[in-house]
Amino acid sequence: ELSNGLKVSIENPVLPIPTEQLGKNVWQIKAKILDLKTEEKILDPPPPYTTDMLLRDASVRLGFSANKTMMIAQDLFEMGLCTYHRTDSTTVSAVGIGIAKNYIQERYPSMFAPRKYSMGGAHECIRPTRALDVEQLKNVISAGILRFPKRLTDDHFKLYDLIFKRFIASQMREARILYQKFRVLIDGNQTCVENPVSILSEGFNIMLPIRTVNAVEEGEYTLNSARLLHLPSARLFTQGEIIALMKERGIGRPSTYAKTIATILERRYAIEKRNRLLSTKLGYRVYAYLSSKFGRYTSEETTRRLESLMDMIEQGKADYREVLKELYKEILEIRNA
Repeated sequence: ELSNGLKVSIENPVLPIPTEQLGKNVWQIKAKILDLKTEEKILDPPPPYTTDMLLRDASVRLGFSANKTMMIAQDLFEMGLCTYHRTDSTTVSAVGIGIAKNYIQERYPSMFAPRKYSMGGAHECIRPTRALDVEQLKNVISAGILRFPKRLTDDHFKLYDLIFKRFIASQMREARILYQKFRVLIDGNQTCVENPVSILSEGFNIMLPIRTVNAVEEGEYTLNSARLLHLPSARLFTQGEIIALMKERGIGRPSTYAKTIATILERRYAIEKRNRLLSTKLGYRVYAYLSSKFGRYTSEETTRRLESLMDMIEQGKADYREVLKELYKEILEIRNA
């Protein structure tokens, strides 16, 4: 941390003093802020939730496991508080736009900016079914206006709030933000920084706040504090990050993301510590065995191919009987291996 309050991180730094003296003599290290520029950016709101995005954010922001998120989302769906929660689509229906319009125009009349986010899929996005934020929902339940067969817990309200704010934000105006870009030099080490420092024009950030930092000025500064962290070369994943990776690589479906993670944990192929997944010896041995003996059948490519074939069958572009014949041949190959 610099004497002006700016916090920066540098990978593989060259230290000007011995590591053991870093804390005691940090004031001796000088830092410079150079090439300061400002830039205005217009940020569009994020789209409404799909399953993978909801699982990721619930993991990061609420600390929920994928399985827990899907169980709570199932409750919200069955109670009629949100739409179907297993979806790859960000599409917003006319009904959904109407709900957002009612809520936004009542509170922020100039902020409504409808978007359909049209995207393929059998379902629409994950969204609330009423123009009720979480506090309003609690009030109508307390007043007996809405009754449910199951009691809503704090976790239900937390997930509902996450879904509601994301959806309402998706139907609001963009936000105009002022950014600062500059270089920081610290005794031969350099890093480039880009920070949002001011909200020039409010928009969706009313629902999803954008964190800004204090503006800085060019000049020379001392260091208030410094820490040297030794991080592993391979970063450990959260459940949400694993699911985002599955989505990116075309593995799994909204209905299988959480189940896949739950199965891995149930079979002790991995354990979870501090919201991070760690492979166990059993998991490593199973992976090594399957990769060496049946790598062709357990690869990501095979999974993607099978899911693509299922899509083609659904779309009428492939004959399911021919696909089953080919799969049966592969199964026989496995049996004879």
